[in-house]
Amino acid sequence: MESPISNTFIDTGLSAAQMYKNFKNVLTFIYMLL
Repeated sequence: MESPISNTFIDTGLSAAQMYKNFKNVLTFIYMLL
């Protein structure tokens, strides 16, 4: 049985990775507009 703390940590890591990917896409988009 997994501890809820590790599950929360994994969920946080996944959402952080998703945010980083979105942030990189936005930066690339802005860079192309310049």
